[in-house]
Amino acid sequence: MQAETSESLSRINPGLKPRHAILLASWESADPHLQALNIDCVNTQMMARPLLQRSIEQLAALGCRTMTVVTGTQDLACKQLLGSGERFGVTLHYVHACERNSLLTLPCAMI
Repeated sequence: MQAETSESLSRINPGLKPRHAILLASWESADPHLQALNIDCVNTQMMARPLLQRSIEQLAALGCRTMTVVTGTQDLACKQLLGSGERFGVTLHYVHACERNSLLTLPCAMI
């Protein structure tokens, strides 16, 4: 499999540089089939890296330098995995959304 490079990722939409990304790092599904899979973005690996880390790396390769990570039940695990974002060349901000339906309050929390 060919390794991803900044050049290959930029072909997705040439000239478009994301300024700020928002990543949902924890979610709960009402679907029993998805619950049974027990997938989470901190521990589930894709191409030898956690899904969340892989997302950060890809966004950084596209030129995004500021990201907000919305955490839920895995708040501490996300922060331990990603830290401040310095090792990825980005600045990370965290918003903890720990209760059901708390995504409705995110716009206020992010201001």
